[in-house]
Amino acid sequence: MVSKAVVVIGGTSGAGRSIVEYLARNNYEVLAVGRNCKQSKISNCEFFKADISNRKDLLKLKKKLIELENLYAVIHNVGGSYGLKDISSDHTIYEKLIFINFLSIVELNSVLIPKLLSQKSSRLIHMLTSSVFTLKGNIPYVSSKFALLGYTKAMAKKFIDDGMIVCGIAPTAINYPDRYIGKLKKSGKKEWQTFRDSELMGACLVEPDEIVSAVGFFLSDSGKNCSGSIMKLGGY
Repeated sequence: MVSKAVVVIGGTSGAGRSIVEYLARNNYEVLAVGRNCKQSKISNCEFFKADISNRKDLLKLKKKLIELENLYAVIHNVGGSYGLKDISSDHTIYEKLIFINFLSIVELNSVLIPKLLSQKSSRLIHMLTSSVFTLKGNIPYVSSKFALLGYTKAMAKKFIDDGMIVCGIAPTAINYPDRYIGKLKKSGKKEWQTFRDSELMGACLVEPDEIVSAVGFFLSDSGKNCSGSIMKLGGY
């Protein structure tokens, strides 16, 4: 039996790396794309170095994706605020974040969607954020993720009869012990409680394994009934 192929954009570190390891263990053929491909040796997995915020890298990646065969699923685990703030944000800030969080995904999907539609059953998963429901976070970032939310919902409706299931995962902040939020939580200081109350609104940080479980569910046979679904993680 030919193995199913899965592309993970943003698959070389953090939750993306955990997703890639899960897929490889479950006999998928994986193409993991990311900026950091150091120590990237996993069976059933090819790593491709590319920064999707860089337009030259994006074109290089598109050429790579054209070569893919037997594509079952695409997981877009990319985006972020990149430290950009609301104060005095002009249209150039919005353009940058909309490109990173939305338009780069659209660009890659222009190559990937025809491949997904050529299969009898396929999955397209977009990583969103709790901010599209809580409206917490800086406005340029939230606005760009809202664009991705609308795109996800509209694509799900358009292609549901073609066997391509389009869905999303919307976590709160993810608990990486070696990153700022994870360290803040571990410290137990007042700053953590302030962050939890103001930004998480009492919700929890999401563990990478929870995201892996959500991906696993959407890829399973049960996921065929979930087109247009956005799975909330973090208890908000």
